[in-house]
Amino acid sequence: MLTVVGINFDFQSDAYTQIFTSKQHYFSVAGGGFFLQNFFLFLFPKILYGNVSFSSNKETSTFFNELKSAIPKKRKHLEINADIEEELQSYLLTSPFTKKDFTLAQMSFDLKISERALSLYFNTVMGITFSQWRKKVRIDYAIELMIAGESKKITIEAISAKAGFASRSKFIDAFKEQVGITPSAFVKSIEI
Repeated sequence: MLTVVGINFDFQSDAYTQIFTSKQHYFSVAGGGFFLQNFFLFLFPKILYGNVSFSSNKETSTFFNELKSAIPKKRKHLEINADIEEELQSYLLTSPFTKKDFTLAQMSFDLKISERALSLYFNTVMGITFSQWRKKVRIDYAIELMIAGESKKITIEAISAKAGFASRSKFIDAFKEQVGITPSAFVKSIEI
């Protein structure tokens, strides 16, 4: 017999031997214990993670309000194009396209506009896909860098990396496709 905190446990009693000798009873007790463990961890996560506390900088904002603001808002079809145009212009000022992992999903998350609405905007209003638009914006940015004199300080490969291209060859191909000449020929034409 074992005594823990004033409670006697007799491991050779009839009740104990009946529960743990029959597999059906054993699994029902073990399953019930497993369920209770998970239930208590769900209700009291501090048991598992310790003293976790979240503090908000804004006293008036709550977790629910922050979650609600992160969800894309439903908009009417006529409002969508005007809203997207305005938000896109202000969003481009931060040059998010210079990151190599810039995607439609990332843009959708940042602008809080659904991917479907953004894709529809690019395809119908602008007449190009998102990837074509991203390539065009990156090339325009690279041209701005070259005109600003960056090509005298850094290489074409560094300019392509600054513009967000994954490789020099992809940059050169995209540049030739949009401008009609190679980036090095464009730099020479600027110097002349």
